[in-house]
Amino acid sequence: KAIGKVIDNNNGLAALNNQNGSLLAGAYAISTLITEKLSKLKNSEELNKKIKEAKNCSEAFTKKLKEKHAELGAANGATTDENAKKAILKT
Repeated sequence: KAIGKVIDNNNGLAALNNQNGSLLAGAYAISTLITEKLSKLKNSEELNKKIKEAKNCSEAFTKKLKEKHAELGAANGATTDENAKKAILKT
């Protein structure tokens, strides 16, 4: 929902096409933090399976951004909407 958008003065979203570099950086930071936090939650057997699944998805997403950031993110934040969708949607 944030691809090709910027927060406007009315706290809504306005169009800002093909400027998504910061969005990818933010998503990477969040994914890394999620992986870190999930690693610390291994308490009950019931949660372990779900935690492992979520951690695997988070690690895969982080790895994709880390390995393909040059391909998916352009210089000076000029990441196209199409490449931002490739990076963020359905890891």
